[in-house]
Amino acid sequence: MTTNQPNPPIRWFERIWVGFFCSFLVCASAAGISMFLRFTLADSYAQRIEAGIFSAFVFGGLAFVFFAGPIQALLILILRLLKTPLRWRSLCSQIPALIFFFYVLSSSMTALSPSGERKWFEQAVGVPLPSNANLVLAQHGLGLQDRRGLWLLEGEPSDFDRLVIARGWALNDDELIQMADQGIRRAREIFSKSAPWHPDLIYFWEANKDAVKGPLGMSYLFAEKNRKRWAVWVMD
Repeated sequence: MTTNQPNPPIRWFERIWVGFFCSFLVCASAAGISMFLRFTLADSYAQRIEAGIFSAFVFGGLAFVFFAGPIQALLILILRLLKTPLRWRSLCSQIPALIFFFYVLSSSMTALSPSGERKWFEQAVGVPLPSNANLVLAQHGLGLQDRRGLWLLEGEPSDFDRLVIARGWALNDDELIQMADQGIRRAREIFSKSAPWHPDLIYFWEANKDAVKGPLGMSYLFAEKNRKRWAVWVMD
């Protein structure tokens, strides 16, 4: 005669709702950290944190609802049919959210690397950076409707001239300078840490209204008289 062994009590981390909640937190963390890393044109760290929290709930929530959550539910069902122990079922159910987490962070770090910033510049401006130019710093807006970008560069006057010709920048009209004020202020603030910098030369380019292929916004090129330190400000 055999006696039925009572089932061991379910531990808190083995409960299904805990697994789904943890997956949501992982997706939210990925979206929030990514936004914090990318939104470098913010005026303060508090603004970057605020944007990160917003992105965590909105984009992290969407990733959970349409990607991690459904796959996690399917994975739990398969593991249950296979009679996998509850502990391993709980741990394996986190795989979809972890895949999303590492993919998003890897993409962000790649985009913010020197090679990634050069590629980002080419997409935003429409021409590549001169190979001999040194990328000092790059900063970006929120994304979505805020596609601002600022690239600070150092190089020789010949590199500067090639960049102007390649993009087709023209000397700027006075009435358009106000639109570039934020980029000028940020460039002066950063460049002046090593030596005083003033934008003596200001160039402007704007996409044709009928254009269907990017870049579709407008861009400015600022430089001091000797054309050795430049800043590119993009508003897309």
